[in-house]
Amino acid sequence: MNKLKSELISIIGIGAFTYLSISGFFIMIKDILRDLFIILNTDNALNFWTTEIVIFVLFTITSFLAIKLLFRGIEKSEFKTRKIFITLFIGFFVIQILQFLYSYFGTDYVIENHNEKFRDFYGYLRENSMLGFYSSLIGICKYLMFGIIILIGKKTVANTVYN
Repeated sequence: MNKLKSELISIIGIGAFTYLSISGFFIMIKDILRDLFIILNTDNALNFWTTEIVIFVLFTITSFLAIKLLFRGIEKSEFKTRKIFITLFIGFFVIQILQFLYSYFGTDYVIENHNEKFRDFYGYLRENSMLGFYSSLIGICKYLMFGIIILIGKKTVANTVYN
């Protein structure tokens, strides 16, 4: 019974840290893209929409591949829950440290060297308050895509294992 509880906790942790790791990584990439577009003096609307759409697409593809990899391990009975959980747990904290370092050094660089364009971009976001709504809506769509990917993967694994 204790082994079953341990496996269940590991599986829940795997799901949580898979999502948190992927999401955290793409939050950092979103900041990097935004800052890159600011440095390149890209139009504010183009910066916003390109960043949002690219991150959504990359998040969806990465989530699909990660879930597919996890389900493939389940199908082949090579699923070592404790090892995967620890790897994802450590990976999550590495990503958080990288996020902090980028925001501290990368965004700080942009603010110091491209302050006018940086302020212009955030002024544009304030003037167009619906962009915050659209950004939130895209964030909700990421949750939906992640759930759909899991449901599709679960159905595929169930059909493979039980047929």
